[in-house]
Amino acid sequence: YFLWIDIWAYIVHRILHFPWMYKNVHKLHHTWKQTTAFTSLALHPIEFLCLQAGVYLGLFFIPLHPAAITVNLLYIHYHNVVDHSGVYMESSLPWQPSSLYHDDHHRLFHINYGQSLTVWDRLGGTLLKGKKEKECGEKNFTY
Repeated sequence: YFLWIDIWAYIVHRILHFPWMYKNVHKLHHTWKQTTAFTSLALHPIEFLCLQAGVYLGLFFIPLHPAAITVNLLYIHYHNVVDHSGVYMESSLPWQPSSLYHDDHHRLFHINYGQSLTVWDRLGGTLLKGKKEKECGEKNFTY
């Protein structure tokens, strides 16, 4: 379930960075280049529905105990708030990137779309590492 939510978030987030979706839906979230914890919930209604659809869709196909669902959702929400807090934090969990990972996304826009794992950005070619910052600006869309 954790992997499902993570890949869903990556795919939706990447689609939200297509020019039309970015301009009309996701740009609201990116008005905060210096993020705060409240930025994590500053979403356009369409964006919110797209992200939540995957969370609930997964429950139809992956049977889980309510406690496991709760742990997954609390973990994701906690790190989403931390990643938008504007405070640098390292995780003790080897798969969870530091908060700088998402700060770079808000600063440079079209890189680091991942939520809890960097593997999707590595596979999708959207990881900042190895890219020049000027290639990642708000007007340089990646597909």
